Amino acid sequence: MRRKRENETLQEKELRREIKQTENGFRNFARSRTRRKSNRIGMARLRASETLQDQETRRKSNRIGMARLRASETLQDQKPEENPIELEWHV
Repeated sequence: MRRKRENETLQEKELRREIKQTENGFRNFARSRTRRKSNRIGMARLRASETLQDQETRRKSNRIGMARLRASETLQDQKPEENPIELEWHV
């Protein structure tokens, strides 16, 4: 086998290399597709195993978190830009 490869032309070597790269590309594509599919199945199982009470708890927690975020943003917007000490001097 080794002697055959030594006698190969440059075109044959390049062709063999391209075939190998293509095969590896197909393998990698299949692996990533399988991985994505298993991730989707895993997430579906997780959602299915979650009880209604767990779902409500998660949603409530998300709503509370968003309300806190909005409240902190409005408090930051309401803070006066001027220094309170300077305001006293103007009075």
